[in-house]
Amino acid sequence: MKKALIIVDLQNDFAEGGNLPVAGGAQVARDITVYLEDNPNRYVKVYATKDWHPPKWKKGFFKKVSTFPHFSFTPDFKDTWPPHCLQDSWGAEFHPVFDDTYVDDVFFKGLFGPAYSGFEGHNSAGLSLAQQLREDGIEEIDVLGLAFGHCVKATATDGRVEGFKVNVLKHLTASVHPEDDGEDIAELVNSGCLVEA
Repeated sequence: MKKALIIVDLQNDFAEGGNLPVAGGAQVARDITVYLEDNPNRYVKVYATKDWHPPKWKKGFFKKVSTFPHFSFTPDFKDTWPPHCLQDSWGAEFHPVFDDTYVDDVFFKGLFGPAYSGFEGHNSAGLSLAQQLREDGIEEIDVLGLAFGHCVKATATDGRVEGFKVNVLKHLTASVHPEDDGEDIAELVNSGCLVEA
């Protein structure tokens, strides 16, 4: 069975020092690089996703009220978030401790509104993640990255909807709300995902 790795949103804005930091984000980026070094032949393909929000907000963004659907200056950190991952900004770049030379293709999501799942993204050829996986003959995916209860969970859940066997490598994720991990794990299991501690 051909297997691919999906690395979710290992971007500067989601690690310490970014606009929407997840505690432990930098360590996850480091650990994923080590994992790739230690498993050079485990995957047929390695894909990564990026949050990639409209650049029109980049210049002077913090001086105006955002109309982008899930950006807010009084975010609740559940459904609304501080501005983050603006296209071509430092915050949208891969974290520097992550070795992106392992990545075969990148899927960009969030161009027109909130997009948590990597399956909402498209690569530079215009293919969705599901289309590319099928084109490459992938049947099983491992999912890891940032953040566990949001984009990792959404990507994994959509992977099951698309018919792939899905494993979530929990130890290679970090959570915005660690207190919700138990509920998030239960949801993933109920959707048919295997969650590896």
